[in-house]
Amino acid sequence: MTERGQQHITLREPHISSRTPPAYDGAVPRADELFGRVTQNPAIGPGQRLLFAAVGLAAGDSVLLLLLQYMAMRDWGIFFLYAIFSVLGWVLLGVPIAMVFPVRLLLRLAWPVRLLVGAAIGPLALLMIFVALFATQGKIREFSLAHTDGLWFFSGVVSTVSFVVYTSLVLRQFSKIPVIKRYGNENGVTGK
Repeated sequence: MTERGQQHITLREPHISSRTPPAYDGAVPRADELFGRVTQNPAIGPGQRLLFAAVGLAAGDSVLLLLLQYMAMRDWGIFFLYAIFSVLGWVLLGVPIAMVFPVRLLLRLAWPVRLLVGAAIGPLALLMIFVALFATQGKIREFSLAHTDGLWFFSGVVSTVSFVVYTSLVLRQFSKIPVIKRYGNENGVTGK
């Protein structure tokens, strides 16, 4: 009440919480217009992904060569045999993973998960090679993993290094893509 007996009515602005999204007056673009298909990225094409996977394989085989040198296995025949198996594994599993694995999922993988995925790819590829070799010879019933102990370790090392190098190259290229910035400040209030 005021002195004259009239009531003062105060009009308040409605409360806008920090979670209120900013006003948007334009047409809403479809998600595939903003981001492309899940496995496709305009900045990282299939050729570039294949190149990154090949660089990763070369890095993995280089580490394999260093490991064999460190273990005093100076026989180049063993390295070439391992390198042939790593290229076969790359063709069987590495290339399909590089082409199909969505780049956006790579952004969400933490480094320990990338290491685990890379370590699992090599032994899986080696198992696929062994099964394919026995199957083409018609000896699938005689399939055995006896005397293959060292191969699993080497396949795991090569695939881990290859996958980590591949993901690093992809993420490095992915970071060059312009980011769509949100209109408004961090409290959600729009303005200029």
